[in-house]
Amino acid sequence: MSESPKENISIQLRIKKIEQVRTDITLPTTPIDPLSLNHTVKMTNLLDTGQKLVTINISDSIHDKEQQNIYTFIEIKIEFEVIGLELVVKQTAPNNLEVADKLILTLNQISISTLRGVVFSHLKGTPLSEFYMPIFDPRQFLPIKVEPLK
Repeated sequence: MSESPKENISIQLRIKKIEQVRTDITLPTTPIDPLSLNHTVKMTNLLDTGQKLVTINISDSIHDKEQQNIYTFIEIKIEFEVIGLELVVKQTAPNNLEVADKLILTLNQISISTLRGVVFSHLKGTPLSEFYMPIFDPRQFLPIKVEPLK
């Protein structure tokens, strides 16, 4: 959903809850070359327009390039309260909502940074502690479809 440059919509954001959904860590038993590892980050966005909530589930896994050895899988859920959500959401189909890109980009940035901190905290002092999550462009996670929270 694109916003007109003339529009000046005022909304307020607050993180209502951060929940650790899943943490699986299997540390390598031998030294590992960080260049042989990859991160895979996945994100889903869910909306509850009645409660004015946006929930983002975001996960990161660290694995070898062939994905045969998965060393970590960490998933968190962040619930944002968005006062004024109805101003930036349009229902395009019964199970499809269109949300202003600027809002989703902001929430994606916060979610990526939060996940980065959680991953760093879990891996501090381990053989994987030097393998940092790369910088992601939050636009690559812009949803094609945002689903209503059921």
